[in-house]
Amino acid sequence: MMNNKIKLLTRVLITSLVLALLAIGVDDYVNKNGENDCSMTYMYESPGLLPIKMPIDETAPFERYKLYLYCEGSDCLPTPGGIQFSVGDIPVLYVTGNDDSPLQVRSLASVALDKWRKSTDKSVRFRFFTIDFSKELSALYGPLLEAQTEYVKYCVDFIVKLFDSIDSDEEAMRPSTVLLVGNSMGGVISRGIFVPSTMTITPTSVKKGSKSSFGEKKKNKEKIQVNTVITLASPHTKPIAPFDEEIREYY
Repeated sequence: MMNNKIKLLTRVLITSLVLALLAIGVDDYVNKNGENDCSMTYMYESPGLLPIKMPIDETAPFERYKLYLYCEGSDCLPTPGGIQFSVGDIPVLYVTGNDDSPLQVRSLASVALDKWRKSTDKSVRFRFFTIDFSKELSALYGPLLEAQTEYVKYCVDFIVKLFDSIDSDEEAMRPSTVLLVGNSMGGVISRGIFVPSTMTITPTSVKKGSKSSFGEKKKNKEKIQVNTVITLASPHTKPIAPFDEEIREYY
């Protein structure tokens, strides 16, 4: 008889506690939520990625990585003259993070494109590039960070060269730098491009018969053509999972 009373009392207490927590949650949601000041963003056309072909002899160590230009709707259709850039275009490279998709660039690129289309001033336009790192787990393996950092350096140099095709008599009208936006580990990589490289390329990462410009413990002394870096939720102070010596050395 006593055991039944104890069980009944226990059930009553647990039920009361659950109901009390539920009531607190409902009250907090109804009465304590502030007004949502965020404005919605919308897409009116399907997003796409235009592949950017890079010289094989320069990118052979990174054959699993790809560079793309973001586009929407009819802009994604192939044109006889290929991809064209204009005076006033500003190149932006979105660097993906750990296990990320290159289409994550859409959230930024789509809004920028929509604002440009609606603006009466067409003198400035952001052109978003993005990188496919094959969804590698760069937060868990140091050598991946080094390889991705070197690829970003290549992409920055190559993107600047792409804008040399702009038809303008004034050299100053062509962009000489690239704006970097790094998400998660992509932000760490974006900062890492300013550090001299000590990367070692293994034979398995180089195509047979191709030439690699990398060597043992090569230090990159070239000027990095970047003057602005924006990072989003990036673990800058210490690695998330320091499983190997390479990732600790990278930090």
